Amino acid sequence: MNANTAVFNLLGRGSKNEAEYRDDIVKYLMLGVLGWNNHLQKEYPIPMGCSTKKVDIMLLSDDGETPLLPIEMKQPSAQADGVGQLYSYMLFVKLEIGLVIKDKIYVFYFHRDKSYIPRNLSFKDAA
Repeated sequence: MNANTAVFNLLGRGSKNEAEYRDDIVKYLMLGVLGWNNHLQKEYPIPMGCSTKKVDIMLLSDDGETPLLPIEMKQPSAQADGVGQLYSYMLFVKLEIGLVIKDKIYVFYFHRDKSYIPRNLSFKDAA
């Protein structure tokens, strides 16, 4: 089984808690498929007003400091979709693109008019 198949098998499970689910996705998708070993941070802190929120995963630039891509994760069975959270993180960190991983992998980006438009990203296994 290749990494893409493993990720989508994980997406189909709903029995793990959110932290284990996140860790499995990190292992298979980020480390296996994308190879971002040293450039991701789980529970990345984002100051929002007088509190600090945490995005599930933040992909960082090569310097390990600059945030590039926020990823919000929800188990497929969760009621919350994570879109509002991701949108807030993108606004506060001033990033134009982000992902929600739930039942599928969703890409969100800011359009020129600052609206966000969901796009569904799907992976196909290489033959």
